[in-house]
Amino acid sequence: MADQAQEQAIDKANLYLSEARWRRDDQAERHEALNRRLNTLFALNFAVLAVLGASLRFGELVLPGFLEYLIYSTIFVLVFNIGLLLWAYRVGRGSRRPDLDALRTVATGVHPYEVVILWTVREILMAMDANEERIFTKGQWVTRAMITSVLAVLMVAAAASLALGFAEK
Repeated sequence: MADQAQEQAIDKANLYLSEARWRRDDQAERHEALNRRLNTLFALNFAVLAVLGASLRFGELVLPGFLEYLIYSTIFVLVFNIGLLLWAYRVGRGSRRPDLDALRTVATGVHPYEVVILWTVREILMAMDANEERIFTKGQWVTRAMITSVLAVLMVAAAASLALGFAEK
């Protein structure tokens, strides 16, 4: 009877560990999704800059002053957006716990198996709590960068269409 109770305690602890690991992996995937979004926004910025350059055919057009200011503003928004993207990248990956040396010490010690599992889960949950703030912060920076990317695309579209309109005259 004591062995059966011990097995049930271990099974429950293993279930708890499995759920904690699944949530940690889900959190890591959310972080990676933000990084993929950042990479896409970087590519978009350079594509938008190429479209701006191609549509203006630098040096061939005599543009009115307001259009030049729009172009300078657009370039400023693109540079600002790249700054936002770099700032979002600086928010690191976060913590990955438990520390393997500490886990080895606990696992090879005199502690019962379920105590080791519960300690491991506690370490995972502490790391997740710390990482959640980083993911939230990174998400805010990515959102800001997405907004300025949309603004830059709209500004490039306006500048390009106006420049092409003046080129036809």
